[in-house]
Amino acid sequence: MIPVLTQHFVDFCRFSFGLSRKTRPFFVSCEVTFRCNLRCEFCNIPDFNPIPEEAATQVMEKRLEESYRLGCRVISFTGGEPLMRSDIGLLATRCCELGYFTGLVTNGLLLGKQVNSEWLHKIDAPAVSFLADEESYNRTRRIPNAYALVSRNIRDAVDAGLSPILFSTLTKETFQHAEKTAAFAHNLGINVYFSLVQRSPREEFDTINYESLKVSNAHSAIEQLRTLRREYGCVRFDPDFERMQAAGGFNDFIHCRAAQTVVSIKPDGSVSLPCPPKTLLSIKTDMPLEEHWNGKKARQIRSVRGTMPFCKDCQVNCMYLPSLVGHPVLLANWIRNNGR
Repeated sequence: MIPVLTQHFVDFCRFSFGLSRKTRPFFVSCEVTFRCNLRCEFCNIPDFNPIPEEAATQVMEKRLEESYRLGCRVISFTGGEPLMRSDIGLLATRCCELGYFTGLVTNGLLLGKQVNSEWLHKIDAPAVSFLADEESYNRTRRIPNAYALVSRNIRDAVDAGLSPILFSTLTKETFQHAEKTAAFAHNLGINVYFSLVQRSPREEFDTINYESLKVSNAHSAIEQLRTLRREYGCVRFDPDFERMQAAGGFNDFIHCRAAQTVVSIKPDGSVSLPCPPKTLLSIKTDMPLEEHWNGKKARQIRSVRGTMPFCKDCQVNCMYLPSLVGHPVLLANWIRNNGR
């Protein structure tokens, strides 16, 4: 998985360092729906749905094709809960046909219904958000008895021949269960990626008090995760990212490059610039993507990328990798931390 992803990123770097006159994005963040069947305390997708009108399958497929022609080679289907969208299999299949490295992040509640679906077995990086402690899981997801179903669905997925990655977001409360989660993944022969809870400035409806959720000492937590990684070969985490986050997020050393590298597709098929959490320019579904991506307003946004007020305290992991252009040591560290 990692060698393929790395090659795509190297190809992108060639263009970013001046071998092409056009700005080429690398990564598609495809939020296919804002509907969700969980209410996780650390997630800033609101209880209300800001984009209830979801685009038809053909509209979304057109956006995926336009993004590929623009230069994107990696896509992640997220939400909300992407499995709540009935055509997610068609969209994922189209991405595989185009040649994307395709990922999907689910909370796992509906995973059991899809474990034998042909399209799911074509996904390069299926991932499930999970914590291996029943009491804490049910409380932090705010849905009673969800743990029993999700843990069973993960086991069924492995039995069906899938190798899902577990994504485990650690808060002040749930950090104590990191080892239990590592043991759960180890016993199933799959990997778990840990990250400390991170702040994403999600427009005007972000009401989460992230400071109250964070572990008290991030540097101590990083060392504990290092120890856990030595004990369990399945553990993945990125110390460089966690240190950046502990220092306050993107900064003068690592500017967020989302406006340059990420095509953010919304559930209605529009494309948001500069990034998934913030919209300064919305390229509507009836507007050709390449024309408006290279338009004056988009170029203006990219010219100040990473320096806007809301960028300074943003801490979004999926924006980190596309922002490592010009930081070869950090990129090498990322590959080492995630490729074993």
